[in-house]
Amino acid sequence: MFKIFQVGLFALLLLVSVNPAQGQMAQGREDNPLQTQINAVSGGYTFGYHLTNWLYFGVSQMNPKTADMNTSYSGYEPYDQSGLETTSLGYSQKKMVEFRISPWAIGFFVSLGYISAAEETNTYTYDERERVIGENTYTTGFSIDRVTEAEKVSSIGVGFNHVTKSGFTFGVAMNAGTQVAVSSSTVKDLDTSVSAADSLLFQEEITANHISIPTLMFHAGIGWAF
Repeated sequence: MFKIFQVGLFALLLLVSVNPAQGQMAQGREDNPLQTQINAVSGGYTFGYHLTNWLYFGVSQMNPKTADMNTSYSGYEPYDQSGLETTSLGYSQKKMVEFRISPWAIGFFVSLGYISAAEETNTYTYDERERVIGENTYTTGFSIDRVTEAEKVSSIGVGFNHVTKSGFTFGVAMNAGTQVAVSSSTVKDLDTSVSAADSLLFQEEITANHISIPTLMFHAGIGWAF
């Protein structure tokens, strides 16, 4: 993985050398190199310094929050199970240090960094209905807790950041860990009539439909540069 980073970084530096950021749109980075933005996605922030008009070093944070949604009419069927009633998405606190490389005056950039993420839990609640659980049919609802373990991982990302000559700045970005985060899904709240054997088979089915993804960080913010 580190070799991939080395090759990618070399390619980006080569691109910068033949296509340096220049022009009026890049001028704001030179005149106002110290930048801070509030993250509208999570209430977090970014804070950093434009070392040159194409190289930026900074830190970011996403604050923890929970988003509860009524998904009974969405048609969304996670784990290939019908009857999803509510979804509770628990976004954990995430912190990142990064270098942004932006060889284009317009402000598009590629990011190489390091993310520290706390444990994260999402809960999916399904309504009570007749279902096949294991090898038998029961009338039951249930919930699934999807837990993503805390981790520290290198990251890559892309985004757009603009600094005006007056110092007003805005940007959007998405960063992802370079490896899949360790996570698991656990069934709970099955009806007491469900046998232990069928409950175990159902847990195995849910585990088989579990999908792990990398840790993600999102940013959409405005702020000021000095």
